Amino acid sequence: MPYTLGTAALACGANKSTILRSIKAGKIAALRDEHGQWQIEPAELHRVYPAVATQQVPQPSPPPDATTETVALLRQQLAEMRASLERERDASDNWRKAFEEERAQRLLAAPSHPAQPPPQQSAEPTSRLRRTWRWLRTTA
Repeated sequence: MPYTLGTAALACGANKSTILRSIKAGKIAALRDEHGQWQIEPAELHRVYPAVATQQVPQPSPPPDATTETVALLRQQLAEMRASLERERDASDNWRKAFEEERAQRLLAAPSHPAQPPPQQSAEPTSRLRRTWRWLRTTA
């Protein structure tokens, strides 16, 4: 079972920074696991650093598994969230249907052409010059 950086340091009686510098310098081959921790094979470590004989090397414990209670609680929360999402989708569909029905009713009720033409302006629009002369006469 490979060492982590901390267990490797305990196994050879060195600091973690010393082991890490050796890895970065290429003296020891090591890989990173999915959690970003260094995994060092014991044979590779002890090729460079001798093992400490007087100290018991602790083996890394496997990561704790989720308890069945936690899994059951998470499954229950997931089921509640899925039910809530389904209710929201149904409400959204109901609003959409109501909107489409009202839109269709308004289109049927609206006339196809306007009843009266839009109001037209006077036949001869006043020119800009004429408006200016009119303004000058009223102010003088």
